[in-house]
Amino acid sequence: MSMLSRYKKAGGFHQLLALLESFGPKKQAKFLAIIHSESPAWAQAVGERLLTIERILTWPDEVLIEIFRSLPPKNVALAMMGFDENRRNRLTHFFSAAENRRLTSDLNEMAQSREEDLAANFFKVIQMVRQMINDKMIHPERFDPDLVIPNNIEDKLDQIDAGFTVAMGDREIHNDEQSLISVHAATNVNSLDTEKLKRKVSALLKENNRLREEVGVLRDKLERIRKIA
Repeated sequence: MSMLSRYKKAGGFHQLLALLESFGPKKQAKFLAIIHSESPAWAQAVGERLLTIERILTWPDEVLIEIFRSLPPKNVALAMMGFDENRRNRLTHFFSAAENRRLTSDLNEMAQSREEDLAANFFKVIQMVRQMINDKMIHPERFDPDLVIPNNIEDKLDQIDAGFTVAMGDREIHNDEQSLISVHAATNVNSLDTEKLKRKVSALLKENNRLREEVGVLRDKLERIRKIA
């Protein structure tokens, strides 16, 4: 039985996404590779919708403040310990004087926190953000539309695997494009890397179309030769 088969039911996509978001980058990449070997369509859809701390930090300030003000103070402090100074300043700028004093106190207490604690806290932040999205407390369609999960996505992905062209958000996706998969976040790429990747995929798509046209021409020539023979 394939790994994906258990998720090809209503709600299965959400379950698979939650599972991958509980992994670190290396394990995410490994599982995405397994998924891709079974279904490039599923791999692309999951990869595009994965939440990471890096991705969350690209969101507008008002969204970030809503997220971090919803976290318990200790979790905020642990998250801040994993950020560089610029990121800390970006967030603390919106905190009140009392909130910043509490944060400074918590940071001093946690100065010796282990990397495992920081990683576990990032997972908790991601988990909480996913729940906020599910509860419609934040609306990614306004600032990160690739995160939106269409209704009946499992059925749509199965249709793509079967060779049909399917509308997914504002795009039409078909199986040929899946072989040139581009996923967002499993390795915490920054926006510049993502743009480079998009350009590379675009170039590969053009090359793929060109090769398909050449194959069509060669097939016609071969057919004419067969008729002559």
